[in-house]
Amino acid sequence: MTMEWVTLIAAIIGAITSLVIAFLQNRKGYKDLDRNDKDLSKEHGGLSKEHEGLSKEHERLSKEHAIIMESQQTIESRREKQYDKLEAELRNVTSFVIEEKALRDKAGENGFPLQEVVSQITHTAQLYTEATAKIVELQEVNRKLVEKATRLEQENQKVKERCLSLFRQLDNLTLEQQQVHEEEISQRDDISRSDDIDYDQHEFDNDFPDWEK
Repeated sequence: MTMEWVTLIAAIIGAITSLVIAFLQNRKGYKDLDRNDKDLSKEHGGLSKEHEGLSKEHERLSKEHAIIMESQQTIESRREKQYDKLEAELRNVTSFVIEEKALRDKAGENGFPLQEVVSQITHTAQLYTEATAKIVELQEVNRKLVEKATRLEQENQKVKERCLSLFRQLDNLTLEQQQVHEEEISQRDDISRSDDIDYDQHEFDNDFPDWEK
């Protein structure tokens, strides 16, 4: 009987030791899972803030791009008006040149003074020069607006690409968190099963046949 008691006690101590070791290991696993879950939550929060900042930047760039496009349309309208004005002035110059030639021919015959015609032609030439300079200025402004609009479009595209990248990262983090939670639930189930130790009576009788005696 003494050896049987020693064997039984040793088996019980071994089972308890295994349970304690399994409990400590699972407890450490719980802490690691909780720490990983907290780290993932922090990273998820950081990415969410970055996504919010990029969304605001995207909105700002879109508004600025709309303003530039509106300004560009205004410049185009003004340039068209300047072109129309320039064409009218050119027609006037042509008309005055023809008239001047006729007056010169007439003056050559009758000694008619050309001072008024010359003054009008000079004024028209000055208007033509000013209109040409204004058109050049408008073209330069339009070129800068086009460059800025192109740059804004490129920045806007980069923001869109960054937003898509953040969406993918958020999806990956969500999936990873889900996997961590599933692993945590699985480990808890394993611990619950290991705590519910059920000795099979038939095996116990085979190991200790004289126990009832």
